[in-house]
Amino acid sequence: MHDLLSVLAALPSIERARTAFAELLVTRCMAEYGIGRLLRILESVPDHDHIPESMLRLASSLVNFAV
Repeated sequence: MHDLLSVLAALPSIERARTAFAELLVTRCMAEYGIGRLLRILESVPDHDHIPESMLRLASSLVNFAV
């Protein structure tokens, strides 16, 4: 897979640190009551037309954070 994508098999130490930091932030966000509650609500949504506006704002903010 790594050869196909022309990427290193092992991440450099700075990338490992960035990845660990992002994982920590995501874990902390999911532990927050409001975000964790929204994720549980999302599990019961029948289709994309029924996703709550608050969940869409959360998804947008997480994408902006990642970029």
